[in-house]
Amino acid sequence: MKTSTSICGHTDQKGSYKKWIHEHRFEKTDGGTRMLDVVESAIPGGWFATIIHRLFVKKDLELIFNYRERKYTKIFNNKSE
Repeated sequence: MKTSTSICGHTDQKGSYKKWIHEHRFEKTDGGTRMLDVVESAIPGGWFATIIHRLFVKKDLELIFNYRERKYTKIFNNKSE
């Protein structure tokens, strides 16, 4: 099956991130549409930023996007958590 992808998103250079690019990708599938969040980010701090990212930021982002996934699944599949 041939798939098509639509992309929308935003880039934010303000706030606590040195870089924040967040895309929503929508792919047509046999069963409907798949939505993917694609994030490219960086925090200031040089080599220290790598440690901070591994210890704190990565976990926070995973919590945020896992929450979104549960909510979107509930909304679009009409299922309870």
